[in-house]
Amino acid sequence: MTKTPPQTMSRRTLLKASAVSASALVFAPTVLRAQGTRVRKNMLSEGGQIDLQTYREGVTEMLKLPLTDGRNWYRQGFVHFIDCPHGNWWFTSWHRGYLGYFEEIIRELTGKDEFMLPYWDWTTEPHSVPASMFGADNPMDPVNFKSGSANYIATLQEFQDNVRPVMEDFWNKLTEAQRAQQNKRENMDFETMWSKKDQDNATFAFQETKHARFITRAKPELDAPAQRLVRLSNLLANLVPTKFAGEYEGNDPFFENSVTDTHQFSHPTKNSFSGLSATHNLVHNSVGGTSNGAGGYKEPWGIMTNNLSPLDPIFFLHHSNIDRLWDVWTRKQQALGLPIAPEGDLLERYKKEEYLFFYDRHGNPVSGTPTSWDYFETRAFDYTYEPGSGEQIVPPNAAMPSSQQVAQGRALASQAGSSNVASLTVSSAFATSAAQPTSSNLHLAVVRFTPPPHSRGKVFDLYISPEGQPAELGQDSPELAGSFAFFGHSHSAETKFTVSIDAALDRLTASGLLAEGAGLSFTLAVAGSDETVAASVEANGALHSVNVHAFSNP
Repeated sequence: MTKTPPQTMSRRTLLKASAVSASALVFAPTVLRAQGTRVRKNMLSEGGQIDLQTYREGVTEMLKLPLTDGRNWYRQGFVHFIDCPHGNWWFTSWHRGYLGYFEEIIRELTGKDEFMLPYWDWTTEPHSVPASMFGADNPMDPVNFKSGSANYIATLQEFQDNVRPVMEDFWNKLTEAQRAQQNKRENMDFETMWSKKDQDNATFAFQETKHARFITRAKPELDAPAQRLVRLSNLLANLVPTKFAGEYEGNDPFFENSVTDTHQFSHPTKNSFSGLSATHNLVHNSVGGTSNGAGGYKEPWGIMTNNLSPLDPIFFLHHSNIDRLWDVWTRKQQALGLPIAPEGDLLERYKKEEYLFFYDRHGNPVSGTPTSWDYFETRAFDYTYEPGSGEQIVPPNAAMPSSQQVAQGRALASQAGSSNVASLTVSSAFATSAAQPTSSNLHLAVVRFTPPPHSRGKVFDLYISPEGQPAELGQDSPELAGSFAFFGHSHSAETKFTVSIDAALDRLTASGLLAEGAGLSFTLAVAGSDETVAASVEANGALHSVNVHAFSNP
């Protein structure tokens, strides 16, 4: 017998029966997170290590299941492949539901009802994948797991021979509502989903075990762009935005990605990526991608760079941390009396989005018609988190703050042959706030650009330099402020991303270059190029504008 999503009915009944409106219930500052009966722990803690062992056992059991079972390891990967939202505002709630049901499956298969997914806190030193994720006969390592009757699928031919017929049968049994959602994803039929001629097809997303993961036990460190984004100052900056999501226009940083009409695609003409999503993307790419040594990635790309990324067990530990940070942000908002959900008309648009592809602990499709709202809070699966990095942004007894805009600059790209450099004049307020320690002030830049063709695998670096001086390019440059990369496939739409710039501002302040009235230049460059973005991107006719908007959070 299938079941409804956790607490769905009681929660809906509560909301319908209550005289308090849904928006008032969600936004009330007194609605603080209740202590969950289960706790997700840091994977390096004593309890986390126990859960990690159960996770190993669960992965082994999932690999043994027939492909016709919805709990099979590869079938769970396909839930993500055909339904996951990236680059839109349902990113966090969909993955919360996905992880919640995955945990229930592990508990069912191992018989260990206390199990919770541990989280990989990549902010802690040395910004490396823990050694427990590597090794021969370790199901946490798809490259080296060899023993037993179950195994990872080693070759593309095996994938075609075994997985394709099962997924085609699954496809033929889709409900009308499920098929409609796949059509929105431009999967008009099974053959399109499986082998269409672009980077979104299943055949492209699958990787043979020899290419499953770029990071190794001998070289477990994240690459330089990812390490910049997982440092504590950037993580805290990702939690600074005071609004959950909003429309693309304007320069406000939001906690979530673009507002779209459906979770099945990014916005067709204007994408907006939050700082947390940018960090998510670069960690994915660093674990799975083959780095060219300059911050970009080249083929063959590993499992973690595609929408079949859950086939690498690191995925669930990575996303447990993403979910943890959403919980930290939510509690920060509640402590400050700020909204934790979309506001106004956006709230109703957000709440109605249906998630139709989840499986329960018995391998049956989740019954009913669950929506994004069913997974908006941790109480949907009744859990909390062992504290990790980022908790310091949650004030214990805070008064209502105002997110203070302290400076802004805008520069439109000139015609070919001219420089694509955004500039601003440092105001007194900006100079004062930038001189404060990051423990009291955090600064973000919101950057707009149109990606060059074939943006998949490219890393885009933002540099801040004294006005009139060419940016010093390179991964070791003191002017390098932060990086951005797409996840999964190329994007051609105008894109806005948010990145922390405090490290670069600190270096400028220490050099005496961030005084009132000074000029700053902002340059966006493709990592690995010896040329500035203006030169290289003009050749591609791609970069239309760079907008920089700096904020501080008092």
